[in-house]
This record gives sequence, C-alpha cells and structure tokens, in this order.
Amino acid sequence: MNFEARRNAQIYVCGHFEGMGKGVDAALQDVLGKQYYSMLVDKGRYHRDLY
Repeated sequence: MNFEARRNAQIYVCGHFEGMGKGVDAALQDVLGKQYYSMLVDKGRYHRDLY
C-alpha cells in the first residue's frame, strides 16, 4: 500500500470484544507499529464496534 492510500486510512473492527477486539487490536499494533497505531487512535481513524 502506498503512502497516499495510508495517509487517510480508516480502520473499522466489528465483533466480540473478548475474542476479536483484543486480538485485532494487538495485531494492528504489531503490524502498523505503535506510533502509527497511536496516530490512528488520536485522529479518530480507528473505529471499533465491539460487544
């Protein structure tokens, strides 16, 4: 994925908090790096609909 595509990325995660929510959250931090992950959260571009 090129920089232009990532620059405005929005990530949406839906599912059960205990299973999918925690796992996806940890995987995103590993894949994206903590700095980029934190930027997504701070800018409101990481959306979670967990139950």
